[in-house]
Amino acid sequence: FLAGAVLTFSDQHALWTQLNEILILEEYYFDTEQERPLVLDCGANFGMATYYFKKLYPKARIIAFEPYPEMFELAKLNFARNHFEDVELLPFALSEEDRTSKFYVSKSYSMAGSLTERRRQFDDEVHEISVECRRLSHYLREPVHFLKLDIEGNEELVIEEARPYLSNVQSAFIEYHHGAGLQANRLEKILCVLEQCGFDVQVSKSLNFQRTTGKRPLSYVQDPYSLSIWARNRDWKAASAPEPSTKRMKRKPAGRKTTKKAARAIKTPKPAAATVAPKKSKGPLKQEG
Repeated sequence: FLAGAVLTFSDQHALWTQLNEILILEEYYFDTEQERPLVLDCGANFGMATYYFKKLYPKARIIAFEPYPEMFELAKLNFARNHFEDVELLPFALSEEDRTSKFYVSKSYSMAGSLTERRRQFDDEVHEISVECRRLSHYLREPVHFLKLDIEGNEELVIEEARPYLSNVQSAFIEYHHGAGLQANRLEKILCVLEQCGFDVQVSKSLNFQRTTGKRPLSYVQDPYSLSIWARNRDWKAASAPEPSTKRMKRKPAGRKTTKKAARAIKTPKPAAATVAPKKSKGPLKQEG
């Protein structure tokens, strides 16, 4: 599957899930005419999705987000040892505002780090850390050819905050999480925003939830669950998506006075270096559903 790449992973359940979702089922596949597409990998974990994007489009420019320091260091190691170019790894969680926040990490489920406390509902042993949060809209001021958003429970707030700039996104994958103490109407909010912003959408059970509820699914209706949402911008026009940092002023006819307006630069805080080394997960592996 890895075609010569070397990736260090966090635990066997994370490896099994990501091998199946990303490499076998290719849930993050997208097509674009761009040879060098821009991809946002929100929730990078140990870097499997970024590896897949680089195999799909070797010249892709990728901005990856991973707030959990242990996973950040693991992703950084994997990116360096495989010589990935044009990959920026940022230690931020995505939120509706720029702030410092508590981040809840399950000691038995390395893929479930979240700004919400949802994993406590699964009786996980959870510890809290402090992370920096950034708004998704900071990174949507230029054409984004694929947005992958897997942030474990804060999806509707992030999508709503980014609404004014979603027209700059060509295609997207969003993993939605339901129940476990989360507000009930969040799925409706996400789908409404996507529809109002001009996206065609398909929704399906996530791989792990389908695997555990495929037989007699009505028996699991009241349980927490996760869904996969695929969205494609039906009004996508790459040429019309704004690129503030490269836009040039048009010259006016000779003989007329011209006034130059200063372009507003988009400022995003520089990432702080994470220093926590990766550790092996302990305790029984649990999965959603």
